[in-house]
Formats: sequence, C-alpha cells, structure tokens
Amino acid sequence: MLNPVSRLEKNFVRLLARCENYVPQREPNEWRLEQYVKNLEERLAELKKMNTCQPSKDTLAEYSRRVEFLRGVVEAEKLPTITEKALANQLLSHGTFTSASNKIHQQTKAHYLREMREELLGTKDHQNAEGIRLRQINANSTQDDLDAVMQYHNSMQEKVAQEMMSLVQNLKQNSLLAGHIIRKDTEVLQKSSSMADDRYSRLKVESEKLEVYAKKSCNWCVWIMLAMVCLTFMWMIVFIRLFPKR
Repeated sequence: MLNPVSRLEKNFVRLLARCENYVPQREPNEWRLEQYVKNLEERLAELKKMNTCQPSKDTLAEYSRRVEFLRGVVEAEKLPTITEKALANQLLSHGTFTSASNKIHQQTKAHYLREMREELLGTKDHQNAEGIRLRQINANSTQDDLDAVMQYHNSMQEKVAQEMMSLVQNLKQNSLLAGHIIRKDTEVLQKSSSMADDRYSRLKVESEKLEVYAKKSCNWCVWIMLAMVCLTFMWMIVFIRLFPKR
C-alpha cells in the first residue's frame, strides 16, 4: 500500500529534480545553485519533522543522499585550486541515485579535467605565438606533469583506501578480542554461579542436618531432666519412709 504524498514532499521532489536538471545547463560558480541547495536542505529538514504523511526512512535517506551530492558539487566549486576541485569531485558519492546525478558527476569531472589540462598546458596564459611555440616544445614535459598529477591523485585515493582497510581490520580485530574477553568473562561468571548454587545446596543440606541434630539433642535433654526429676521424687519418698519423724 502506497503512503499518501504530502504537498510539501511534492514541492520538494519538484525542486530537487529542477536543481538536478539545472546543474548541467548553468554557468560555473553561479550563485543561484547554492540558494537552491540551501532551500532543499530546509525543506528536507521539514520533511523529517513531519508527523503525518511522512516519507519512509528509505525515501528520506535517498533524498538526503541526493541533496548531499548537490551540496558537494557546490562546495567543490568553492575550493581555491582546480586540483582540489577535481579531487573533491572525484570523492563525491554518485552513480547510484538517478541518471541526472550521473550526468552531473560526469560533466563536472570532464570540466575539471579540461581546466586542469588547460592550466598545465598554459592555454589561459599563453595565447600568443611565442607561448604556442614554447608549448609545442614542452608538450612532452607538460604531458608528463599531467600524468604525474593524475598518478598523484590515484596514489592518494589508494592510500585513503588502504587506510580505510587498515581501520576496518583493526576494528574487526578489536571486536574479535572484545568478543573473546566477553566469552571468557561469561564462562567465569557461569562457573561462579554454578559453584554458588552448589555451595548453597550443600549449606542447605547441612543446615537441615544441624536442625535435626538440634531437635534430637533437645529431646534427649528433656528426657534426661524428666528422669532426674522422677528419680529425685522417688528418692525423697524412700527417704521419708526410711526416716519418718519421731
């Protein structure tokens, strides 16, 4: 059964689709995109606070990922160097939401790579004939520089991936060690509990024996006292008979 869609969600989805379609058509560093993304974030926060007709958790998570992707595109454009922009764009989550997200990522990636190539080749600063001649002479070296930059970015990504794998392995080892310690403590606790139960049962048996013994000893004392009283009484009668008053 489909959940009812609120008017706020309809407006949010419409604005989100408009932003995703607007990004490939706009000029770089255009200020309106940031305002659109800010408006999307505010509406998404309102959607999360709704009590009635609220979207499902999966739908909200998808909306959040798409808005975060657009925010990442905006923040990447604010970085000072083209190298940082390209690296930030490369680290963005993409490709799993919509075709518009994939299109945005591919377009921004191509744009930043083109700007990096132009910056390395000097097309922005050397438009005259002398610059063209020098660029032709140093074409091999600039291509090597471009390859070095790309290799540097690849090595940085591999380093980050290795660090993440190392962190995951450390977390796994720590969790296994913690589980082993918890199992040991559980075994010790179970042994202590079983020993306590055993000692309690033994103490109960000994208490019952002591109680029975105490009852028996008390009965013997009573019988002995009664026997002594009877003997004393009989001895007094015999004494009176043997030595009557004169």
